[in-house]
Amino acid sequence: MEKLKELSVFFPAYNEEANIKTTVSKANKILKEVAERYEIIIIDDGSTDKTNKIIKKLASGNNKIKIIEHGVNMGYGASVISGFYNSRYEWIAFTDSDGQFDFSEITNFISKQKETNADLVIGSYIDRKVSKMRKFNTWLWQFIINLFFGLNVKDIDCGFKLVRKKVIEKIPRLESQRGAFISTEFLIKSKRSGFKIVEIPVHHHPRGRGEPTGANLNVVISSFKDLFNTNTFIKFMKFCFVGLTSALLSLVVFNILFYYGSNFTVSLIFGILFSIMYNFIMNREVTFSSRSKLRKQIFRYGIVYIISQGINFLVSTIMVLLIGKETVYANFSVLIGIAVSIPFSFLGHLLWTFRKERNRNI
Repeated sequence: MEKLKELSVFFPAYNEEANIKTTVSKANKILKEVAERYEIIIIDDGSTDKTNKIIKKLASGNNKIKIIEHGVNMGYGASVISGFYNSRYEWIAFTDSDGQFDFSEITNFISKQKETNADLVIGSYIDRKVSKMRKFNTWLWQFIINLFFGLNVKDIDCGFKLVRKKVIEKIPRLESQRGAFISTEFLIKSKRSGFKIVEIPVHHHPRGRGEPTGANLNVVISSFKDLFNTNTFIKFMKFCFVGLTSALLSLVVFNILFYYGSNFTVSLIFGILFSIMYNFIMNREVTFSSRSKLRKQIFRYGIVYIISQGINFLVSTIMVLLIGKETVYANFSVLIGIAVSIPFSFLGHLLWTFRKERNRNI
C-alpha cells in the first residue's frame, strides 16, 4: 500500500450525532495505514444535537483529532474553508461526516495521485444514492457551471477530494460560505491557477441515519447567489449588455444613413460594421479588460464571430425546418439560434480571444 508522508483529513459536521463517531473511528484506523503523519479535523458547524459532545469525547482520547467549533451554523462552505485553512500537512483530504463515502477508498485517491502527479484528485459518483430530483438538480447545476466556466468535470460537488496543500496556499482565498458553491469556486480557482485536476470513481452509499441538508431550498438559493456574484457571471452579464447595445447601435446607424439617402444595402453594411467595432472595443476594454496584442485579438474575434454566426444560422435553419416557416415560428427560430450562439460566443472570447496569459510556473 502506497503511503503519503503527511495527510490532514477534515470532516464538516452539522447535526451528525448518529454518524460522526463511526465515520471518524473508521478514518482513524485507515489513516494509520496510509500516512506516516496525519491529523483529523472535525468542524462542528453549530450543531444543535449531541454532535459536539460526541466529538469532544473522541478528541479527549486521541491527540490526532482536532476540533473547530462554529458558534452558530455558518454553512457547508464555511466548514470547508475552516478545514482547508486549518490543515497543516502537505496533503489534505476531506469527505462528508454522514458515512455515505467509504473512507478506505482514500487508497485509490493516493494511487491515482502517484500515477498522474495531480494536484487535486476529486471523486466522481459511481451511483449516487440520492433522489432522482436531486440528481436532476445536480445535472442542471453542472450544466450551468460547465457552460459558464468550462470546468468540464463529471461531478463538481462530489464530497470526497484529495488536495495538495500548496493549491490552497496559491489560489485566491475561498469566499463561498452559506451555499454549496464552495466546491465549484474551489475547482474554478484551482483550474485557473494552472493546477492539475484528475477524477476517480468513488462509491456512494445510502445515508444510514440523520437528515441531509444539501438540498434545502436555502442552500440552493445561496448557491445561486454565489454563482451570480462570481467574476465570470458578471462578465457574462456585461457581455450580454454589450451585445444588446451593439444591436441597438446597428439599428441607429442603419436608420440614420437610410433616412439621409443611402440605399438599403450600404446602410445595413455600415450599421453592421459599426456594431462589430463597438462590440469588439467594449468587450476588450470593459467586459474582459484584456489588452493583449491587438492584431491577435482581432483575428481571434473574427474567427469566434464567424463560427458563432454560423451556429446561429444552422440552429435557426433547423428550427424552421422542424416547426414551420410561418412568421411567428420563423422569428421564434431566429431567437433560438441567437440564444444558442451567445454562450458559445462568450466562452470563445473568454477562453480564447481575450484570454489573459497566466504564469503556469507555480
